Amino acid sequence: RLVDRRLPIPREEPTPQESLEDLLREGEVEGVGAAGERAIISGVVEFGARLVREAMTPREEIVGVERSADAATVARVVAQSKFSRLPVYRESLDQVEGLLTSWDVIARPETPLHQLRPVAVASPDEPCHAVMTRMLRDRRHLAIVQGLAGETLGLVTLEDLIEEVVGDIHDEHDEPQAGER
Repeated sequence: RLVDRRLPIPREEPTPQESLEDLLREGEVEGVGAAGERAIISGVVEFGARLVREAMTPREEIVGVERSADAATVARVVAQSKFSRLPVYRESLDQVEGLLTSWDVIARPETPLHQLRPVAVASPDEPCHAVMTRMLRDRRHLAIVQGLAGETLGLVTLEDLIEEVVGDIHDEHDEPQAGER
């Protein structure tokens, strides 16, 4: 007992993330800060621990264009998909050669596949923040997520990564959810 009184018991200090989460909870109790603001701050805190696999679109849901497609097919796929960027591949999605934007199809309808834009590559186990930083630096809006053998597992967009921080971003092509206008 005497030893217990004389030696301080080491306390584990909370991590900065835990401290911030405590402050957010305290602010919520005190009514400080709007719920949306707290959600964004919480999203930023959690973003540091998220991996690309949590934000990516799986391979089965990828809409892409085969390199050998004619201009009419490319235009149809772009129009039907409602995506502004599509991967272009040779034979299979495991051989993505570049990126096509809807603007490319509008600006050069006769030859949209001749000058592909470069596409970024990411690992599913990479932190989202590292991929986002690289994509912003290199001015890329889409990254192909590849496994160890180079196979395509999915893709992740800059919008996907931003949504990991701020929540869903609804644009004019998204269907309204129940209760939304």
